[in-house]
Amino acid sequence: MLWLGLTAIAFTIIHDAVLLYKRRWWDLAWVCHLSSAIIGVGCIFDWPYVVGIAVVWLFVGLTLWIVGLLTSEDFLPTSTLTHVGGLVIGVIYISQRGMPDGVWWRGILILIAIQHLTRFCTPAQENVNLAFFVSKGWESWFPTYPRYWLMLKVASIIMYLIAEFGLRALFGEPSSA
Repeated sequence: MLWLGLTAIAFTIIHDAVLLYKRRWWDLAWVCHLSSAIIGVGCIFDWPYVVGIAVVWLFVGLTLWIVGLLTSEDFLPTSTLTHVGGLVIGVIYISQRGMPDGVWWRGILILIAIQHLTRFCTPAQENVNLAFFVSKGWESWFPTYPRYWLMLKVASIIMYLIAEFGLRALFGEPSSA
């Protein structure tokens, strides 16, 4: 699994270098970008739970990234490496090792912690990890941030469950060996 892990980490490093070149350091904290690196570490050390959690994050993250691109966000070609490439590597790993049980609830708890940490480490106007305010275009649907935050968490839980159970149905659970 070493080559999978090193590839995922390389994807992250390449995209992060572009972000730093563009002086967008805060974008390094997006869970999607972190997920690719986390998948890499999980592959290298053969940690199915770590890879599983990052994969379910990317299922939601890829969806939100596509919606953002279709509505207002700038496209950086290297972001495909972390969003698509990281997810593909994670699914390849899971196809070989299996999908652990319970990554959905672990993933949501860790995501909430990361989102709160993001509030202290990134500029509010950048809305990294959607941690500060309702995204543009969603204000009429969600007039307050707490409602928006709750909707995102409920939608994430549903997508995490679908990803976890779907991947486990396809590839089974990790063996205890």
